Amino acid sequence: MKSVLITGTNRGIGFGLVKRLALNTEPKLEIIFATYRDQQNSQELLDLGKKHKNVVPIKLDTLDDESIKAAYHTVEQKLNGQGLNMLINNAGVEKYLQLDNILEKEMLDTNNSNVIGPWKVTKVGWFGCGDHLINLCVQDVLKLCEVSKALTSIRKVVSHVENSHLVREHFHQQQFHLNLSERQLVSDVVTRWNSTYCMVERAIDERINYIMFRKEKFSKTFKLSTGIL
Repeated sequence: MKSVLITGTNRGIGFGLVKRLALNTEPKLEIIFATYRDQQNSQELLDLGKKHKNVVPIKLDTLDDESIKAAYHTVEQKLNGQGLNMLINNAGVEKYLQLDNILEKEMLDTNNSNVIGPWKVTKVGWFGCGDHLINLCVQDVLKLCEVSKALTSIRKVVSHVENSHLVREHFHQQQFHLNLSERQLVSDVVTRWNSTYCMVERAIDERINYIMFRKEKFSKTFKLSTGIL
């Protein structure tokens, strides 16, 4: 994760969270957007921003549409349009209200600050393309050692079946004997975000075929060419 925006950070939990994240070395956030509403009551946060280069204080009133838009444009410029990685709606109010003497205005004010405000902030679209964000998260998982090894093995199987007419024919014969539909294996393509998922899904569907395929006369050749059986 490279960036986060936290609302209501001039004091309390919000300020403590920003301070902690600024000191973190693992993981190290490239940029922490810390919002405040009143500059006069936010000097400690502003000083923290001067001390840590990755802390960027931003003025933002969660109930003011223009203020939210201005903050959004500031974040967009800082991130060069890449989109925010995480939003933490921390800003809100805490009032101790009694059921027998609560006023309608107090209820509305509390609801606006704690419900409407976070909704207004969230709906702006800080994250850019949601599909792109999900894909970035998935790509990190695919790089994990065990996952990468499994994917490499599947790719070798797919490549071997696709590139050999003889092996492909034998593969389809096994499908027929196992009462499976004759289907091709699926290759993944870097530029197609869901192609690795499709490749793995088909590989799982054909797992019985793989087991049978290993026991046939082509298994020796298959082992020599792919090194995975």
